[in-house]
Amino acid sequence: MSEFLNNTASDEAVQVLGGVLTLESGTSAEQFGPGAVLVIPEGFKGKLHVSNGYHALVVRVPNAAH
Repeated sequence: MSEFLNNTASDEAVQVLGGVLTLESGTSAEQFGPGAVLVIPEGFKGKLHVSNGYHALVVRVPNAAH
């Protein structure tokens, strides 16, 4: 897995269209497959791994209410 830091000034909304996205933070890991929708908050730091065939729609959401 590679290190991932959401260093944009926004949250990111992700819809997985194909393959599998795995996010790891601390001691927990979560997998997201086709159809999954998730929000990666601004400043998220963790590890990210994508499977072969992974593709997604990613939308940056500036100034999102927290």
